[in-house]
Amino acid sequence: MRKKQQNKIGLIIIFIFCSFLITSRILISYPKNTSFLFWFPKSNGHPFQIHATWSLENASESITITWRTETSTDAVLKYDITSRNGNFSQYLMEKVADVQSFKGYINSANISNLLPNTTYYFICGSEDGGWSSELKFKTPSLFPKEVNFVAGGDSRTGVEIRNEISNLMAQYNPEFVLHTGDIVDKGDIQGLWDVWFNGMQKYWKTNENYTIPIIPSLGNHERNADNYYKQFALPNNEQWYSIDYSSLIHIISLNSETNIDGAQLTWLQNDLENHKTVPWKFVIFHQPPYSSGYHGSRMDIRNLWSPIFDQYNVTIVFNGHDHNYERSKPIRNNSVANSYENGTMYVVSGGWGAPLRNVLSNWWTNKSESEYHFCLINISTNGNNSTLTMNEIRLNGTIGDTVSINKIW
Repeated sequence: MRKKQQNKIGLIIIFIFCSFLITSRILISYPKNTSFLFWFPKSNGHPFQIHATWSLENASESITITWRTETSTDAVLKYDITSRNGNFSQYLMEKVADVQSFKGYINSANISNLLPNTTYYFICGSEDGGWSSELKFKTPSLFPKEVNFVAGGDSRTGVEIRNEISNLMAQYNPEFVLHTGDIVDKGDIQGLWDVWFNGMQKYWKTNENYTIPIIPSLGNHERNADNYYKQFALPNNEQWYSIDYSSLIHIISLNSETNIDGAQLTWLQNDLENHKTVPWKFVIFHQPPYSSGYHGSRMDIRNLWSPIFDQYNVTIVFNGHDHNYERSKPIRNNSVANSYENGTMYVVSGGWGAPLRNVLSNWWTNKSESEYHFCLINISTNGNNSTLTMNEIRLNGTIGDTVSINKIW
């Protein structure tokens, strides 16, 4: 009799434990009482993991807002140039979202024909599933006097450090973030993306509560998984694309994890040819052509892409892959040029949370160190005179490196 009772008690305990796992979607705890759920939303149709990208090339007149729901709803983005404090019936403009069935439902609303240099307030969701709180974004001016943005990558592990860096980054009020890849550790595991996007929604807001858009590139840890493509709405084929951030800044994102020749190379040449008069040109991709770190340099990229960067006077190439910071001297024709006005700067910025590794130096190295960090870039323009200042911001808030470039056009 006692043995049967013990068996029943054991079955009840197992049933309760399994029910807890199913309903809570597995709780993952990290140090310092930082807890993350793979996710259980307020209601099945309630929006969560809200983030901003650009799926059109013109950032001054467009933006894309993406969010997830557990069930399919009549998903809508409502927006206005006046705050409506979340009252869904008062917003003057709306865009019906494109809905994809993937790990629940991915809802993306691309809005275009926006006014440059304008703050927009928005909510997303549906009447049946519920609405988000009011958020906001700002379009850039066509001819901005000042632009602040951030570059960095390799946020794949070390969630506590990753969130500290994201929190510090947002305090500098960047207008967008260039991410050089390895966003998560295993790109085909949605639970890791859930942790990333939950952190992004929480931390990627400026001091004035503006949503900070991301311009990402693929790393090897993304595994070319559908999870990346479904949850980031990007231009072109989403592997390589470009964005015009005002008339002064052109940004190119490439894919170093696939064939670097062929279609991608042709696209790169055509894109730079079409934007050759833009004064500030930035390129991001994951694996660096100049690196003194653990993985070292991708010589095929150096031989194939760098001559094109030379030809079109690319200002800075941002990479990751090696978990450290390294800034090159000005490079042209695989040699040191006399100034950054006449050569490209190559920056390895892989310090957003992945385990740090030692870094050495080489003939191209100007500064290198093994530190958690991100790069903060400011561009100030007065007429046809423009100055870029880049600071390496360490996790403790100190400046590890600084450099300036001046352009007159």
